Amino acid sequence: MFSFHRLSKMTLRLITAYTRTGKDTFVDQVNGQLDYIHPWIVFTHPNKPMDDYKEIFAPGNKLSFAASLKKTVVQNLGLPEDFDVEANKDTYMIEGKLLRQHLIEYAFQMRQIDQAFFVKEALRDMNGDCIVSDFRFIDEYEFIAAHVKVPVTTIRLFRSSVEVPPPHIISEHDLDEFETDVLLVSSDQSYDIACDHFPQYRSYVRQN
Repeated sequence: MFSFHRLSKMTLRLITAYTRTGKDTFVDQVNGQLDYIHPWIVFTHPNKPMDDYKEIFAPGNKLSFAASLKKTVVQNLGLPEDFDVEANKDTYMIEGKLLRQHLIEYAFQMRQIDQAFFVKEALRDMNGDCIVSDFRFIDEYEFIAAHVKVPVTTIRLFRSSVEVPPPHIISEHDLDEFETDVLLVSSDQSYDIACDHFPQYRSYVRQN
């Protein structure tokens, strides 16, 4: 059984964005691992004022819902332990399929058994301020909201220069209609384009 009491002092930031927007880079930046800090423009929900929006950029322990997925698939396929899944998932063929397809199939298999499997694996035994860099599904949020009693902030990153993924990729579009607490955009023009894609943000308030 998942142990929730160990999470009592945690805070969670859940980051969502289309692939190649820079979710992991964002976490690395707030954790001081990169010299360059992108000047994100912050928009927040009009009915959920933030005392200090700069808390969005505070350091935190980096978590990944997909970490155990990638580790298990790498092991199952006999790949080296340090194999770079992210860099190779769309080009590396093994056993007649792209690595991405192996990831999709194993994820589907485990989610059929327990939709919250990967969330539980990521949060098990963690504490402190945490940032999840690959928030992709509404049921991930629903599980956390229902069972993990910690302050949660949901954040969408948007850069207009990033190509919108094909609509059949569910993991890229499951949250398209989800209203995050915060929207971060790379420019004023990006905000207008973001609202075309995600009209739920039209009433959001700029903070910086």
